[in-house]
Amino acid sequence: MYKKSIKGWIKHLDFIILDMIAIEVAFLLAFTLRHHMDFWYTVRGIFDPHIIAFYVKNKTTQIANFYRDVAVALGFASIIADVMFENLNNVLRRGFLKELWAVIKMMIVVTLELLVILYIVHFSQALPRLLLGYFVIFSIICLYVYRIIYKTIIRVALKKRKYHRRRMVVYTTRADAKQVLSDLKFDAISDVWVSGIIGDDPALKAGEKITDEDGTMEVPVLAQGDDIIPYLTKNWVDEIFFATPRQVDPASETNRKGREKYDEDVNELITSCQIMGITTHREIYIQEHSGKQIVENLMGRTVLTESLKITGSAGYYLKRLFDIIGALIGLAITGILTVFVAIPGILKNDPGPIFFGQKRIGKNGRIFKLYKFRSMYQDAERRKAELMDQNKMQGLMFKMDADPRIIGSGPDGTRHGYGWFIRKTSIDEFPQFFNVLKGEMSLVGTRPPTVDEWDNYEAHHRARMAIRPGITGLWQVSGRSDITDFEEVIRLDLEYINNWSLGYDFKILFATIKAVAHSKGAE
Repeated sequence: MYKKSIKGWIKHLDFIILDMIAIEVAFLLAFTLRHHMDFWYTVRGIFDPHIIAFYVKNKTTQIANFYRDVAVALGFASIIADVMFENLNNVLRRGFLKELWAVIKMMIVVTLELLVILYIVHFSQALPRLLLGYFVIFSIICLYVYRIIYKTIIRVALKKRKYHRRRMVVYTTRADAKQVLSDLKFDAISDVWVSGIIGDDPALKAGEKITDEDGTMEVPVLAQGDDIIPYLTKNWVDEIFFATPRQVDPASETNRKGREKYDEDVNELITSCQIMGITTHREIYIQEHSGKQIVENLMGRTVLTESLKITGSAGYYLKRLFDIIGALIGLAITGILTVFVAIPGILKNDPGPIFFGQKRIGKNGRIFKLYKFRSMYQDAERRKAELMDQNKMQGLMFKMDADPRIIGSGPDGTRHGYGWFIRKTSIDEFPQFFNVLKGEMSLVGTRPPTVDEWDNYEAHHRARMAIRPGITGLWQVSGRSDITDFEEVIRLDLEYINNWSLGYDFKILFATIKAVAHSKGAE
């Protein structure tokens, strides 16, 4: 019988509970220090609000109820930070510095979550800044210390439980053995350990020692050919890993026949293993592909799915939630800018439409209409063809230093008028929050190309549109006006896609705010 590995956050349930306890203890310590209380009086105050009211010099118990609500909110914030932001990924394998950084990032998220919750639920009640500062410091200390101690205990326990770990042998060829051992990722805290190698390859010699490519692991050849079944029958073997041959040329007739023979041997052995009750794992190995791969069920069929980036449902929906919240806030600001900036600016400089709508390319080729405050004259699209020889971008984008199509720029495009102002301050981008709310765009992503740019894309250019386009992105915060090579834009976009995380989105958003505040990177 084979027990499936626990996936997702549930396998770290112990850390999730302990994180929540550590954060609550940190809050109690911070409250105790802020109000000069005895710690045990603070604990008693959880059940008797009059104690809290007395120490904070408040005649009612309302303040005590507020602090209890804060404690409850912190518990939920801790769980969300661990589950949604995947804070516990590889927690047992993190070193001291990586663990400290993980704790700091978690506390940034928890603090932001707390402030949002307080804003929504307790708008009129403010959390003392000194108390908040104490809480963050105590939380980092409590989380870091408990995690280091707890992980040490777990590691020691795991190293001592060899009897209960799953013993696995690897079926491969002599030529592939070193690489296969190197590709298998396991260590002292893994649930499985490799005891040796078996195979039908005549080059394998029983008793021979084989090391991985780094020389960090050495295992023996346990059996070869006809000796495999007797060995499996009489020895401790929980599982067999069948490696796919690496060094195979599909165009070679000899290799093709060799692969067919290999597959026949594997199929026969898998049948024998089923009779013996031994669990088998057959590798799906696609050497020439570089995308992320998962095996899943699609319309009743088992398929190998490959993509540039594969993310969990939690991360996907949480990104969308932040998009909606950000879009609602952005649209409120857009309304103010429309009344006080856009309408007066357009009426004074170029009477006509306030907003500019243009067909753009969205995720994987979807067409949508992108909205901006109009910063160019109404014949800008027609005049673009006349100015193509002044394009400073090397590739499939258009940008020029002095663009006479911008409102108020003058015949030579050098004057700084209304259009230049809203573009320099990025005010013209605000109506795109409507696109974000509709789900056509995201707060962070890749910039959507125009239809004529898309029509001239080469195959590798299309990859940048594998995600929902964004108002801002890695290219923008890298100084978009300074980047003139379209291939560099592609490189930055793919770097974002391949390394996407919610934390990365927040990093780019903060960098965007900083860049806009300094009018950096925009034209």
